[in-house]
Amino acid sequence: MSFYFPPSPAGTGKSIIIAEEVSNTGPEYAAMQLAVNKIILGATPLVNTAPVAAPKPKALAQKVMTVQLKSSKPTTRFNDEQAAKVARASLGDEGVGAYVKLFSDPMNPARQLLAKSGAPYQYHKKHTMPYIDRGPRFLPVGLYEEYRDEMRALRSELAADKAAVIPKYDTYVALDVAYRNAKAAALGNVGRATAADYPTAEQFEKAIDFQVTFMPLPDRTHAVFDVDEEDQKALDTFMEDALKRAVDDLRERITTPLHDLIDKLNETPKKKGSGDEDGKGTGIFRDTKITNVTDAVAIVRKLAMEDSEVLAACDMVESAMKPVVDYPEAVRQSPVVREAAAKRLADVASKMGAFFGG
Repeated sequence: MSFYFPPSPAGTGKSIIIAEEVSNTGPEYAAMQLAVNKIILGATPLVNTAPVAAPKPKALAQKVMTVQLKSSKPTTRFNDEQAAKVARASLGDEGVGAYVKLFSDPMNPARQLLAKSGAPYQYHKKHTMPYIDRGPRFLPVGLYEEYRDEMRALRSELAADKAAVIPKYDTYVALDVAYRNAKAAALGNVGRATAADYPTAEQFEKAIDFQVTFMPLPDRTHAVFDVDEEDQKALDTFMEDALKRAVDDLRERITTPLHDLIDKLNETPKKKGSGDEDGKGTGIFRDTKITNVTDAVAIVRKLAMEDSEVLAACDMVESAMKPVVDYPEAVRQSPVVREAAAKRLADVASKMGAFFGG
């Protein structure tokens, strides 16, 4: 039986679904009218009543690729053997060492460059999922261009920062030497810092670098040679375990800040005048407790690998979080609201395992 939309009844601006082969009387017509009443007029037409087969699930290799980041930094600490000897003699422990950290002044531009050089790793870790320990990680195919463009931008920023710092590197070393010796003097010690403790400008510049390598995910169908069944099963098991680790990682990204928020909501707020006016004591509710959860959900949604259960979990958490997101001040001010929010979110947290494979 096929369906079509005839012209709209006069004055309604809507169309009514009818059947070509059904008369306007009898039980079939009544059943059809009932169906019409259940459909919002003007919705997508029913053009075919035949069941549509669900799309074939994509293989994992079609949904994710692998990306490996190799980054390096210069060594910024060394063992002070003279101080170590004193410590070993004092403690009677030959295993004691004394390490000195270079560029410890947070205002030193060389120190700031070192801090910025960690940005590629931070972005990489946040926007990928575990695959092989200390090796490549999963990257959803749909995020390839975004990831690539961000890494290119970070490389350009790092190059600009290096170009600004390296020409004055020796000056920044001298400033750090003075900073370290001043700290030693403040403690009543003789400062022993010298420029010889530091890598050269060339060594420092070359050591700050990173490389990104993209590769397709291996699949048993990629083999162009005979592989026995046992080895094929081993590959399948390895990939299943890798997928489980990735999904576990996604779950933890949400549940960790979610439980942190629940714990904070369950704390008893301190009253004004209790010595907690600085906002650092128990019960103080900061917006970051909320945004940590919403940010985690947003990134997990991007990394979901088209997994309907992971996406459903994101929907569930977002729905439960909406009142907290919309009315943070009420959460801060009302113990009743905090208790209700904590119970609601705890219920959601208890269901997370069902959405992430148990």
